[in-house]
Amino acid sequence: MESKRYLIEQIKRCRRKMNLAKIADWGIRYAAVGGLFGVLCEIASLFWEFYYADLAAVCCFGGGFDAGICRAVLSLADMKQAAGRLDSFGLKERMLTAYENLEREDEFARLLRQDAVFCHERIREQIKIPILPDRRHLL
Repeated sequence: MESKRYLIEQIKRCRRKMNLAKIADWGIRYAAVGGLFGVLCEIASLFWEFYYADLAAVCCFGGGFDAGICRAVLSLADMKQAAGRLDSFGLKERMLTAYENLEREDEFARLLRQDAVFCHERIREQIKIPILPDRRHLL
């Protein structure tokens, strides 16, 4: 029972970080698009009488950021994706297999969970899930 709780805790922690990273990344990406529309509003104000160009630019930027957050919320990672992400650090499908067999209580499922916990503990310090968005998106 202890290995089951440990696996669920680690997978939830990974899922939380993945979702935060996704929200930040999509928010920045859509805010950049909104910023481009804001720049177009500012340029348009040079040629036409557009008194609230600054407010429109800020609204475009903020609306883009909000749209990015909504886009990220609609595609949040689930537990299976988080287990797969943990496996990508060299666990060779142990976490995903153990997660799929959490409901089972036979000896084979317990051995799978114990093996996943042992291997996860061995490489725990190497697992780093970045939360900051991609540098290209920030630029």
